[in-house]
Amino acid sequence: LGIGAWWDPLASKVGIERRRPLQAMRETVEVTRRLLAMERVTFEGEFVRLRDVEIDVVHGRREPRDVPIYIGATGMRMMELAGEIGDGVLFNYLVSPGYNGRALEALAAGTARSGRSLEDVDRPQLVVCSLDEDRDVALDRAR
Repeated sequence: LGIGAWWDPLASKVGIERRRPLQAMRETVEVTRRLLAMERVTFEGEFVRLRDVEIDVVHGRREPRDVPIYIGATGMRMMELAGEIGDGVLFNYLVSPGYNGRALEALAAGTARSGRSLEDVDRPQLVVCSLDEDRDVALDRAR
């Protein structure tokens, strides 16, 4: 399951005010994990409020679901939070090698805070690619 905290230019176009995205992400991940564990959840957070909510399974199994939660992070503070509470983090595309290095450092700081290591967090990265025998055509299509 992938969860992101929006992106300011997009969020503002649909009326979403991004206030304290780290806290909003922390609450969302906590509640989502509890719901996927098939708990009846009451939660009173700053952003998430639930009273006796559970996943309604009409036809199917009621046992807890082991669904990994991936956090879409771009900023270093969100990357650190992803290391602390996420099962995976989706690295963005069109970033420099230096950015990836800083992101890994932030991710490692978060994993250390939760008693884990960097190897405990899955880290796929989005990649833009285009293949063509003509290099210029391939680059143009990738844009």
